[in-house]
Amino acid sequence: MGGEGFSDGAQMGGATFSQRAGGPGVDLCALGAGGCVYALSASHALPRPSPRLGTTLGLFLAGLGVATEGFLGPGSGWPALIGGLALSGIGMGLVFQVAAALALGSVPPERAGMAGGAYSTFEQLGYAFGVAVFGTLAVSTMNRSLNGVVPDPESAAQTLSGGGADTLLAATPAGERTAFGHTLHSVFATAHNTLALTAGALAITGAALVLWLTRRRPHPPKSAAADSPAKPAAAAQVGG
Repeated sequence: MGGEGFSDGAQMGGATFSQRAGGPGVDLCALGAGGCVYALSASHALPRPSPRLGTTLGLFLAGLGVATEGFLGPGSGWPALIGGLALSGIGMGLVFQVAAALALGSVPPERAGMAGGAYSTFEQLGYAFGVAVFGTLAVSTMNRSLNGVVPDPESAAQTLSGGGADTLLAATPAGERTAFGHTLHSVFATAHNTLALTAGALAITGAALVLWLTRRRPHPPKSAAADSPAKPAAAAQVGG
């Protein structure tokens, strides 16, 4: 759930960027569409993957999709986010399917409700934690970028991260608004790229950890020393 929260945090940053770029909410349709496409395909055509394979592949696809959103420029619009969000949606759909199946399948049937509630609780905690962490990262990145550009970079970063670019522009002299608007787009794109690349790296790292931690360990062969005490005992029983 932590990896899901981190990915969701980056996707929320992408949604805010799309609103500033002129496509409010349209790009998030790609995220939902990716999840729906996988859900429909998995229920009819695709074989159900093992928990190890499903979690690894899902986190990798989600991380790869988020990371592809980390190369935006000041002039990028919401269409630049569609491909990454669609790929992330497929990956998240795969992770959700495996996580829910593990949560419900790891307890007796009479405790399925308790397992489902625990799953939903930790899912929401992951979202909240991811959004909070990446929101803080976005504001701190904007604060550094605006340092020396505006008198109060911390307040400006808070306003910009909340979609208040128009408020900042309204307080700027008319002759400087065009240049300052370009600066704000550049600052926001830099913060968004930082979020996306960080979230992508974390999700892909999580996929690698799942693959490594759940690997099959060979059972060590029984040593000859362990077998030797049994032989005299067996001989004594035969002799008796």
